[in-house]
Amino acid sequence: MDTIHSDEPLADEILRRIPAARYTDPAFAEREAAGLWPRVWQFACTVDCVPNPGDWWEYRLGKMSAIVVRGQDGVLRAFQNACTHRASPLLDGAGCGLTAITCPFHSWTFDLAGRRGGSGKYDLKPLRLGVWAGMVFVDWRQEGESLEEFLGVVPGELAWVGLEQFTCRHVITIPIACNWKLVMDAFNEVYHVHAVHPQLLPAADDVNVPIRLLDRHSYFEQTFGISSPRLKHDDGAQADNAMWRAFIENVGHRIGGKLAVTTDPATPPPMPAIPEGQTLKDVLARLVGDHLRTLSPIYAELDPRHVLNDFHYYVFPNLIFNTFAGWCGINRARPGATPDTCYFDLWSFDLLPPGDADTHVRPAASTIAPEEAAAFGRVMMQDVELLPRLQRGMSQPGVAVLNLTPSEIRIGHMHQTLDRYLETSVARELGEE
Repeated sequence: MDTIHSDEPLADEILRRIPAARYTDPAFAEREAAGLWPRVWQFACTVDCVPNPGDWWEYRLGKMSAIVVRGQDGVLRAFQNACTHRASPLLDGAGCGLTAITCPFHSWTFDLAGRRGGSGKYDLKPLRLGVWAGMVFVDWRQEGESLEEFLGVVPGELAWVGLEQFTCRHVITIPIACNWKLVMDAFNEVYHVHAVHPQLLPAADDVNVPIRLLDRHSYFEQTFGISSPRLKHDDGAQADNAMWRAFIENVGHRIGGKLAVTTDPATPPPMPAIPEGQTLKDVLARLVGDHLRTLSPIYAELDPRHVLNDFHYYVFPNLIFNTFAGWCGINRARPGATPDTCYFDLWSFDLLPPGDADTHVRPAASTIAPEEAAAFGRVMMQDVELLPRLQRGMSQPGVAVLNLTPSEIRIGHMHQTLDRYLETSVARELGEE
């Protein structure tokens, strides 16, 4: 689809009204459990999670569980995490040093290729596995579209970033009292930024954000180094000072600082001088570009747009790629035990300097309470606090419909894609057909 700007009316074929029950109804969650998750490629882990023979990593989603295992032959494989005897889960979490997979219930034993004996009758149930840019995806189906077909244009459009060279050192999981789709919704639009994240406005445009719909996935690009049109400054110096503070607080790691500034944002490093005839955006592009060139030659010839901007991809059903040159945050949401609970996973990827000892280390995984998200900066804390409030609102009597603005079309598009998998219809659920 052609690029859509947030000030344009929604096309008739894009959903503008969403049933609130899709976020609260156990029956709809059961439809997803049966018709979505077993029928779609899903990001399970990275190749760095399982670097050596005997390493394994569990991907758990609702009642489903997969294990990704590095065999003694060095090959990555994925299996359903269930013994073929009486379906006991085999492994929990992640680990290393396996020489065989042994069921904790009756000690049935499988080799790292999933085999038990020579007949094949009781071998582990394999999952399809694919790798893109160091990320491991699994699919419970035994046949169907390849991972390349599923991802579509996304890998090609992100090839310039060099994601395969990035390292994720930490995976953080936050249990949140909301439906998994609300997490996707929150990161699929910038309309809430002015209300929830006003500290971003001096450094990024939240109004002129072009959107593209990519079959089942979608994209927007947010420009950094200019202020939101919502802001009015009396003079240029005031705007520059506000932009510098906002840039350092929120994306200062892009010039070599920390990922999230948790100290007083009113005391950033001194703003550099702006040469005559240039703007602060020019200076920021130079500072970020200089830092990027210390990381990799792939960024030597980047233009200011690719140096500064956020290239933001939603990969259906549960992935958000917040992608900058040199850094990428992947947000993943997994359904919990009920429709109003989920797990929010944060994978933070850096392009490390040549020779850095952490390059392609195995990421450390941890689970934190929602209130601990403050350690990752104000933006993350604000989103984590907001999501349970939204879930409570959707559960109120008489709340039947969510109404979307043009800047929220990615949400409507996600529900259209859900309809393709679940053979459901938003219009039918709303009594409009």
